[in-house]
Amino acid sequence: MTTHILILLLINFIIVELVDRQNIPNKIANFIASKITNNSITNVWVNKPFNCSYCLTFWISLIYLLTINPFTLLWLIVAISIALLNAIYTKLIYYVLGFIDLAIDLVFNKLHNVLTK
Repeated sequence: MTTHILILLLINFIIVELVDRQNIPNKIANFIASKITNNSITNVWVNKPFNCSYCLTFWISLIYLLTINPFTLLWLIVAISIALLNAIYTKLIYYVLGFIDLAIDLVFNKLHNVLTK
């Protein structure tokens, strides 16, 4: 069970990084639109569920949880509850990743200052 929780956390980190921080769905949509229209349309905005980390986290977590166990009503309720909680703390993951980026920037700035003196 611990490995499944770690996999759900990893799913959440990956989705937040790809959707919220890197904006991959919109970049893919813009690339496809520019290729189809010969660069006449270059700014496309993708709507929910593909541009929403909450939605994607919920659905991918739910699909994962439903594939690891047999389908029963009790397990469906548990899977939906876990997927919903996973989607709820998506914003926390976003701030944790931002804090990690800030810490890395501070460390590299200090290293740069020390090494260039």
